Amino acid sequence: MEITKEKYQNIIDMLSSPDKENQVLGLAIIDELDFKPNLGKILLMMKHSNASIKAWEEHAPKIHKKIAKLHSDGILGDINRHLTFKQVLSAITKLKLPPEQFEFYMEDFSDYLLTQIKSMGYDFIESMEIKIKYKEHEQSRELSESE
Repeated sequence: MEITKEKYQNIIDMLSSPDKENQVLGLAIIDELDFKPNLGKILLMMKHSNASIKAWEEHAPKIHKKIAKLHSDGILGDINRHLTFKQVLSAITKLKLPPEQFEFYMEDFSDYLLTQIKSMGYDFIESMEIKIKYKEHEQSRELSESE
């Protein structure tokens, strides 16, 4: 199952909830996602999550195992700490994920920037958009079945 923007936001809301049951439900949903086509979104969900790495390991064991493999392969930074946008972007570029996953990352980052700017009192900004112009399309690195 590939995840839509609406479902992504619903899962983020569950993962960022102070209610542990909501977090567990969000993690259970994530554990059922197809890893390869949703990797960028999964990493962003992990970045936005208030759930501990222990909760990921317990309630999303299939996904946690694959993310831990990315860490052990040096593709992803320390997963025991809170992921940053920089770490997520680094993983996306190292794995040469498809442009759609990079574009989704940029949309999410743009939303984050807008929220931060508005929280600093710059409420005159209605929206923000990052435009991507591609030079050439590189072939995506295929994730192995173990990843």
